[in-house]
Amino acid sequence: MQIDTRTKRVPRVTLLIPVFESATYVGDAINAALSQTYGHIEIIIAPDDGDTYSQLRERFTTPQLRIIPPGVTRKTGAGPTRNRAINASTGEYFAMLDADDLIPPTYIEDLMKVALIEGAAIAPTRYTRWDVSEVVRVLPMHKAHLSLSGFAQLLASMHPLIHRSLETGYCAGFAEDVLHDGIAIARLGTIRVVDSVWYSGRVRTGSECNNGSNVEREIQAAYRYRIEQVLQRPTELGMQMLNREDRKDFVDLFRFRAFVSTAFSKSGAECYNTWVAGKEAALWDQFSIAKRQAVLLS
Repeated sequence: MQIDTRTKRVPRVTLLIPVFESATYVGDAINAALSQTYGHIEIIIAPDDGDTYSQLRERFTTPQLRIIPPGVTRKTGAGPTRNRAINASTGEYFAMLDADDLIPPTYIEDLMKVALIEGAAIAPTRYTRWDVSEVVRVLPMHKAHLSLSGFAQLLASMHPLIHRSLETGYCAGFAEDVLHDGIAIARLGTIRVVDSVWYSGRVRTGSECNNGSNVEREIQAAYRYRIEQVLQRPTELGMQMLNREDRKDFVDLFRFRAFVSTAFSKSGAECYNTWVAGKEAALWDQFSIAKRQAVLLS
């Protein structure tokens, strides 16, 4: 167990699990959290669907698990729900775990070895079929440290383990996790990649990011709105502390995602993660060419 040299004690890590109509499968994520070799953790379930999730108490009696009351308003989104969990937490560090995902037993222990020194850490993400029988996508994180530009090219969020002093909270609306992760990287300069463990994202039919191309117009509009915010109203996103180059990287990040979303819509494919797998670098090259041509034509 790692000891923080500043406080001379073992830091507590809070695992944040927002839930929305997740009662039938969130138990898998809870089991993964309770199986961690890093023992000084609390797990906070934050409902966003009006349910109290009290049935989980019949299955999990440990005091490590806390279920906070549902918000006054239903379906506020993952960002505000995570913020409620952060406000209720006691951990010096936070780790993000979605209700339909998994982490291996040494996940927190391995990331904390780095986070104690650098303030934050991430593990590579791999996406699997729901039954974890097949890996369908592995994020191309080949360097020891990830920059903001490198993060833009991943076409995914990161689920960082991060110290409370670096935690800026989450915005409401679409891509709140991308904003959160990108701001964390920008504040740190780069974030360390711990490749001894994986974050496992399970591809669930009907989930927001794996439900085919039907909502891509809405997603593209959300990206355009984020670009407008970065360029014209950065304080709405907590970006007032970022320099001009970092803000330009954020604009590229959202323009690239809009570019890829458009290509995905035209492909007719049903699952974003399986369609984009292995194409990240080629798509970035196509985006870079299109951006240069747009500049030349303007």
